Amino acid sequence: LLDTVIQVLVGTTDERTTTLIRRNALERRNRSSYLEIPLLFEAHAQRGAWTFALRGGPTIGILQGLRGALPSNTGYTKLSDETFQHMVLGYTVQARVNHQLGPAWSIGLGPALRGQLTNSIDSNGLNRRSHAAGVVIGLSYRLQ
Repeated sequence: LLDTVIQVLVGTTDERTTTLIRRNALERRNRSSYLEIPLLFEAHAQRGAWTFALRGGPTIGILQGLRGALPSNTGYTKLSDETFQHMVLGYTVQARVNHQLGPAWSIGLGPALRGQLTNSIDSNGLNRRSHAAGVVIGLSYRLQ
């Protein structure tokens, strides 16, 4: 087989400008902290010592703190200089399987999803919506 490259030249009348911005390497850990207030709904079924549950609902996040920097056209902008929304709507979903260890103790395990539904940054056309997936492990004691 023989590789063949065909080049097609097209005439055009538009003008294009490209700007290349070179930034120094920078290791930065950004952090935005929200106090999250969930409104959770749960459905569960029990079979012997096992309980199967699905829990989820909307969350309201209230901004508590910002630390770090974001790239911009002039270098880096501190997160504290950006306009963040002080309240962000989100969601949380958890599935869980619990096993009763005794009359009051149980242990549980299951996947979880969390995220923000609205953009947390208000300025410069930046888009920031955090999403996370993980596992929830729990050890519970029921007060009787």
